[in-house]
Amino acid sequence: AGSERLIEMEEGDIVYLYEHAARELDVACVVAAILRQRGISVEILQWPTSFFQAIGKFRPKVVALPFCYTERSFLPLFQYWSNSIFFNMTWEQLFYGGNQLAKTPRGKFSVQHVIHHAWSESYAELLRAQGIPEGHIFTNGHPAYALYDAPYRHYFLSREDIARRYELDVAKKWIFFPENYNWTFYTQASIERFIEAGQSAEDIEVMRQFCNLSLAEVLRWCRDVAGRGNVELIIRPRPA
Repeated sequence: AGSERLIEMEEGDIVYLYEHAARELDVACVVAAILRQRGISVEILQWPTSFFQAIGKFRPKVVALPFCYTERSFLPLFQYWSNSIFFNMTWEQLFYGGNQLAKTPRGKFSVQHVIHHAWSESYAELLRAQGIPEGHIFTNGHPAYALYDAPYRHYFLSREDIARRYELDVAKKWIFFPENYNWTFYTQASIERFIEAGQSAEDIEVMRQFCNLSLAEVLRWCRDVAGRGNVELIIRPRPA
């Protein structure tokens, strides 16, 4: 059955997995367009939904991952595409005490077999401290920053176009507030999983209290600002 499945799969160069469209899809599309101009085939798939619909269709040489903390992160993928090269785009590299442990690559597969993309030398140092070989660390800057440069910035809507699409007043000041205060909304089951993964219950309680207080204060602030009449208050929980 395994051999028959492989026969059905199409040979390809790259499968590019993205997790959050607002954070990653623009970069994925630009990278794919550049690679296709160079004769390299690219399939962009959303993780996890689209991946499971296409897992038996492709046999890529390279797989770009949105993250890779442990082998369990993408275990079905590793099982199906065990001969591929895995490149971790590493879309989360700004940490605090509540998530650094959970989001640091660890385990034999992530440390020894995955190539990791680093925005900065400080993150590259964190990878080295985990025992990741120098040849598996690719320091390249933040890819989304390039979208502010020509020609990419001309692709995005102008302020006037955005105002028409979302019925905003172009003459007002726009305040864009992306936040989610995630520790306020985690279920108890999620909290227990974090503790099992090494996060302390005391730190979690501090972060939950901080997010609860911060969210309440921000809601009061938003109410006051929205009542002034001279601003458009745009709230979009990250990462959308």
